[in-house]
Amino acid sequence: MTSRFLSLVAPALLVGQLFAQSAPADRPAPGTSAPPTQAVQPLPASNVAESAVVLSVGSIQMTRKQYEDLLKAMPENVRNQAMGPAKRQVATQIAEIEALAQEARKRKIDGRPEVQEITQLQVNQMLAGFLVQELRDTAKVDAAQVQAYYDAHKSEYQEDRIRHILVRYKGSRVPLRAGAKDLTPEEALAKAQDIKKKLDAGADFAAEAKSESDDTQTGPKGGELGFAAKSQYVPDFANAAFALPVGKISDPVKTPFGYHIIEVEEVKFKPLTEVQGSIESQLKNDEARKETDQLREAVSTTLNDDFFGKAPSTPSLLSPVK
Repeated sequence: MTSRFLSLVAPALLVGQLFAQSAPADRPAPGTSAPPTQAVQPLPASNVAESAVVLSVGSIQMTRKQYEDLLKAMPENVRNQAMGPAKRQVATQIAEIEALAQEARKRKIDGRPEVQEITQLQVNQMLAGFLVQELRDTAKVDAAQVQAYYDAHKSEYQEDRIRHILVRYKGSRVPLRAGAKDLTPEEALAKAQDIKKKLDAGADFAAEAKSESDDTQTGPKGGELGFAAKSQYVPDFANAAFALPVGKISDPVKTPFGYHIIEVEEVKFKPLTEVQGSIESQLKNDEARKETDQLREAVSTTLNDDFFGKAPSTPSLLSPVK
């Protein structure tokens, strides 16, 4: 009975999840750690006997043990939902699929050649997904590799403590302050340049931010934005801020919010202990990617150019594309 349920649930619930997971995750955005891996939930405690039927659809029945075995075969993210908040929802979906599948078999849809072909493809997708997951789980990563990766990508874990003064202009994403003039971009730039001259002459940055900044959240705090990674800012602001030496004040920087005058107060890097988990995950993904590439290349594959068209040529430095 379990295999019957697996045969119908796998394509609907598992294939997409597993195949989506078959490509190792991209490296975390610079300066950010990967989202924490969701822990695999233990099977929920139950007073229901393992041999008791917990789900039946027509003549098909599934015991508690068979249902829990099915849950164990699911990807972590689906399994955790099926064991917790979506427990009944998943069971209801399984029942709905089984009911429709029973009708499909009565109509002998399962015997159609095209259905058998797509079913085999779905099985192959599942097997490929399980293989990739196994390659990830069995990949070995040691402390030296983690340290080497951290050293090579340390800039990705940089966080700067920044403060700024914002001068908005018409069309800005921030609202106009009460009683303030709606400046044109040219007027806003001129005002920002005047503020920069005052700062260069020794004016207090925090005082200028409190009186002049159109950022109503940070202005009263002297323009303080606190520590943040480069990826947390809009590109023009981030590129300017993270290129500044500590203590130096930028020229006006234009973004969709207005013109910013920026000062970097402090630079720090996330410690290895804080990002070790994401690095290990990345290295395991890299290893799984390498192994899947090797396995793919080890199997001879030929495509008919007359049917699929010729593969695009790779440009060569010796023969540049005209």
